[in-house]
Amino acid sequence: MAGDTNAFFGLGFNTLVNVLVLSGLCLGVVNIPGGDVFGVILPALGVQLLIGNVYYTYLARRLARRENRTDVCAMPYGPSVPHMFIVVFVIMLPIYLQTNDPIAAWTAGLAWSFIIGVIVLIGAFVGPYIRKYTPQAAMLGTLAGISIAFISMRPAAQMWEALWIALPVLVIILIGFFTDLKLPGNIPVGLAALLVGSAIGWIGGYMSAPDVVTAAQDVALSLPSIDIPRLIDGLSNVAPLLATAIPLGIYNFTEGMTNVESAAVAGDEYNLRAILLADGTGAIVGSALAAVRRVYIGTGWSRGGRTTYSLASGIVIAVLCFLGMFSLLGALLPLPAIVPILLYIGLLIGAQAFQEVPKAHAVAVVIAIIPNIASWAAGLMDTRSPPPGRPRRRSARTRSSAPASSTTARSCWAAARSSPGWCSARSSRSSSTSGSSRRPRTRSPGPSSGSSG
Repeated sequence: MAGDTNAFFGLGFNTLVNVLVLSGLCLGVVNIPGGDVFGVILPALGVQLLIGNVYYTYLARRLARRENRTDVCAMPYGPSVPHMFIVVFVIMLPIYLQTNDPIAAWTAGLAWSFIIGVIVLIGAFVGPYIRKYTPQAAMLGTLAGISIAFISMRPAAQMWEALWIALPVLVIILIGFFTDLKLPGNIPVGLAALLVGSAIGWIGGYMSAPDVVTAAQDVALSLPSIDIPRLIDGLSNVAPLLATAIPLGIYNFTEGMTNVESAAVAGDEYNLRAILLADGTGAIVGSALAAVRRVYIGTGWSRGGRTTYSLASGIVIAVLCFLGMFSLLGALLPLPAIVPILLYIGLLIGAQAFQEVPKAHAVAVVIAIIPNIASWAAGLMDTRSPPPGRPRRRSARTRSSAPASSTTARSCWAAARSSPGWCSARSSRSSSTSGSSRRPRTRSPGPSSGSSG
């Protein structure tokens, strides 16, 4: 039970931060109306998370019954960090800059997600054969590179924005998880770390009470519905999307293979085809529901996690999406109190590659790590530098998107919180296109005031 509880907080915090980042990117970079972000995109994400985590819980319990075990760890299901930035900056932002139409950018993102899902479905039938002949060091090394570049780097940078909050949280997490320290009253380590970090943030003046009051106005029930016409509209001009969708789709099912291999090394032998079929189907269903991003399938990285934590996380995050709670959570919880647990997760996944492969294969692991770190660094340079021969834009749009492209979730969130229509998202839920008529509000700096930047 304690293991499932800690794993729940680990996966829950990971998903929470990623959804906050996704909201910030949609609002602050592509300028999708707040009513569409909180009333359509996030509820669609909630449906995906609910279905995906329920299905992976079923697979875990079926495996436990078949092998007569009680220590099977379910595969987690949540938003993919690399794909989140790719779909926004590579697909949606260029279309938005060209057309000045956030809805056109949104439909392009839906079409891209649909194509990714189709490719993953195809990969479900060839992936098992590729996995059979791929060395373990190559798969675990690739997963380690992803964890270091796209899970660990961003939280590490965010921690330095308010180290006086993040460092005590990281200390609690490292001591609690690596030493199996029992806290008074058997309080879960993840919960204790969040409470301590939040208390420090509020006492130290990092957070803003008026922002909480304003964000509470955004809370409202929104349930998703299938929007096939919007998806078809995006697919009507699909050719330009194939240049990135095809290689990313191949990368997706390759990533699925590495995740399943990681679970197998930990003792849980899942059926790769079943996992990839669910992943591809989830991407297609999400695009039909108007969710602009794909989900990841991870491994049992949480210490002691069993089959319940994934289900509980999916249910909780889905409810938060349906109720439009993420603007309120962004105002209540200091991000530096959350991101240290993501750094811990990245470290744990990265370490597994070196612990499980033969010592002679360590060089192969490092070789597999390097391309991911290079891709992460290239992404930073691409989003900060203009194309050759094009002068650097200094418009308000460029300035608002620049913080988000720094790969720090807090900067994305600050950009979103300052975008027009943030405070009136609740009133605009009745019309997905009413964002253009909303008037900007002047807001206090809020959480961003805690950083020296």
